[in-house]
Amino acid sequence: MTYPLARSFPRPVERPCTAATLLAANRIAAQETSGDLRTLVRWVAAPDHAVAGSLVFFQGQVTSVPAGIVAVTARPVALTAGCCIVTDDPRRWFVEAVGQLFPAPAPEVSETAIVAASARIAANVSIGPFSVIGEHVEIGEGTRIGSHVTIHDRSRIGRSCTVQDHTAIGSSGVAYYRDAGEEWYALQHLGIVEIGDRVEIGAHCVVVRGILHDTVIEHGVKIGNFVNIGHNSTLGRNAWITSGAVVCGRVTLGEDVQVAAGACVRDKITIGNRSRIGMGAVVTKNIAADSRIFGNPGRSLATMRSF
Repeated sequence: MTYPLARSFPRPVERPCTAATLLAANRIAAQETSGDLRTLVRWVAAPDHAVAGSLVFFQGQVTSVPAGIVAVTARPVALTAGCCIVTDDPRRWFVEAVGQLFPAPAPEVSETAIVAASARIAANVSIGPFSVIGEHVEIGEGTRIGSHVTIHDRSRIGRSCTVQDHTAIGSSGVAYYRDAGEEWYALQHLGIVEIGDRVEIGAHCVVVRGILHDTVIEHGVKIGNFVNIGHNSTLGRNAWITSGAVVCGRVTLGEDVQVAAGACVRDKITIGNRSRIGMGAVVTKNIAADSRIFGNPGRSLATMRSF
């Protein structure tokens, strides 16, 4: 199969299938369909790159769908050709369908990965090239570890997680102090990193192990690229941290907290459930639940939306 355009999109489907096949396999309910369910899905694209046979989605009402496109949308006024699948959440339906069209590669442990004999690796785990898995590490079923990742001793990672390339889990942080004689000394990091299920961690991240408490990342947390999570911190369920953010030591993020790109949360701070921290914000005080914080120093901005 050849690309109709010079760039990546529309992206060709290696094994084309009918709209009916996608509909039957999709976990997201469809309210109704119109058009020809025998329409063959050959491509995936955004609407502006679509050609005949492309799978696309529209969020919201549209008046018409281009000819030959299998559309996921609120029902259009005019359907010139192809098929329309009506669902309450077109984007989610589309994501599920793309997962069927482009399944993840079969799990495998690279020959160049170094896995300690004491590590407990569950079934269907992937470990990429040149990654290092330390002593007594536990990795749950279906988790995928990228290349050049280091999982330090005793770290625990749950099921169906993703850790992308060049990330370090369980390394030591900056815990240096001066005594009365102005001599520097370091506190040993005796804790671990414990990561729940369905956690996704981007590339080039560092998650520091605890010192006298564990560093805990609860179920469903999403972390972007180049993020630092300090020692003894706890990230609540479904927290969401964008690229370049810094979370210092002993920070507690509540459930469903969102931290935008480049934000910095100082040590020993607690951020309440469902709060939103804006781009580049510097958080220096505890934040109540459902707050909207922006600026340096961070302050409330009631009009700020989720991002």
